[in-house]
Amino acid sequence: MIMGIVLITATFLVTSNTNGTTFAQTGGKNIGCANTVKVTISHLPKQTADASTQMTLSNLGPNADQGKGSISLPGIGSGQVFVIYALHANEYYSHVQNLPGQTAVNDDVVFSGNDICNSKDPQSAGLYLPGIGYGAISITKVK
Repeated sequence: MIMGIVLITATFLVTSNTNGTTFAQTGGKNIGCANTVKVTISHLPKQTADASTQMTLSNLGPNADQGKGSISLPGIGSGQVFVIYALHANEYYSHVQNLPGQTAVNDDVVFSGNDICNSKDPQSAGLYLPGIGYGAISITKVK
């Protein structure tokens, strides 16, 4: 159910704002602890170096924040990475799309809100990108 809501929200927002680097703010303060995060992707097949991007998260309303950024993976190409914070679960979700060779959007990678908020170290998880393979993704709170 959560994944369906996140997917519907992400799909609506992507179709309504494909040219921006972050989504329009609804005017409220972010509900999660992070205003800016750094996302790093590494260890994918054919990837020749780690790739990182920073993004600003914008408030989507009383229950969610979201950010979108471009990322260029050396040896693979460029695409987009999304980060969504969901208050009801106190979790950050991330997915990647539009990389050359990627055949579908990956399942959301889930990070604990407490882990992101309470550590200066990157929070890492496995990443599977259909059509590309297995690697790793991490999120770090910048501010």
